[in-house]
Amino acid sequence: MAIKGKNRGKAKAKQVTRPPRPSYTPVPAPFVARRWVQVTAAFVLGVSFIVFVAWIQRGLRNQSDDREARRRQAAERTAMQTYQGKLDPILAQVGEAQGSASAAPFPRFAETVSAFEDGKASEDELSATADATDATATEAADALQGIDAAAIVRDTGASRSFASAVTDSWSRFEKAVRAYGEAAAVLRMAGGASGKQQRDLLETAAELEQIAKELFNAGYVSYTEAQVEAGTFQPPTQGQPPIPVPGS
Repeated sequence: MAIKGKNRGKAKAKQVTRPPRPSYTPVPAPFVARRWVQVTAAFVLGVSFIVFVAWIQRGLRNQSDDREARRRQAAERTAMQTYQGKLDPILAQVGEAQGSASAAPFPRFAETVSAFEDGKASEDELSATADATDATATEAADALQGIDAAAIVRDTGASRSFASAVTDSWSRFEKAVRAYGEAAAVLRMAGGASGKQQRDLLETAAELEQIAKELFNAGYVSYTEAQVEAGTFQPPTQGQPPIPVPGS
């Protein structure tokens, strides 16, 4: 029994210790092959594509808008040239431009009334100015009636603001010259009156003249706006003498 136990101990002493088993270390995937990189790249590319498409569409839309704007202004310029060709000769008979958005229609009217009130003009001069103003206003009103402003801008493709400015200017000019005709009729009556009646008539004529002047200048503002939008506006020369009005 003693010998048997001794041999077993020797056998245990001869056992060799095994080396550690090698462990498997996976090779890391390339950076571009990683899932989160691919997802991020796909998202960025998608957004970039959408932005690119939107940029192309915006560019095409801007080109279309530019072509439409050029076409519209060309139509407005043509319409404005037609309107100006008919209107300017009429306005030249009425008065002179003052700046870019005002005018002095029938300047002799107010001057004569003021001179008469100061004792520097006679009743004959008052009546002569009234007759001349009435004749010019009537002629201008008839000439304006021959202008179909709405037809000039109709079916041209012009903007609504341009068409409105043209028709508004025509309407105000027409009302203004007719108001000057009414003021002239009252002034004529004042020339044949006396005392308080004459003073009242002169006051009424002056009030009508002021209303007519405001209408005319409002028409001139609209007329200038239409020219600016059409690209035909040219600032008038201040102080340029108007065409002489008969009897002024």
